[in-house]
Amino acid sequence: MVSQREILQEALRVWRAAERDLVANGDGAEREAEVGRLRDEYHRLYTVGMVENLGRLHEAEDRRSRSVPSTPDFHAATQDTEAVAADIWEQARRGDRDTPNGGGDKR
Repeated sequence: MVSQREILQEALRVWRAAERDLVANGDGAEREAEVGRLRDEYHRLYTVGMVENLGRLHEAEDRRSRSVPSTPDFHAATQDTEAVAADIWEQARRGDRDTPNGGGDKR
């Protein structure tokens, strides 16, 4: 089974290849349209993944908030929150660093 992360990475790979093709072979309406289409598809997949991750985060946090502190259910929900938050951070980091014209945090 292909993961959401792998689907997103493939969409990014295809978009970046189209960007490189556009730069190497010059402007053209078809090339520019293809880059736009691939960029939009990557953006759609990125957004779907982020919304899913945020839903997972809310679900884990809801479980944690309803649990009695220091119980196995509390700790399991807290660990799930941590894992999902790490997924969100990683997706945001990669989205900033790996996309064309991205360069990472410059704050």
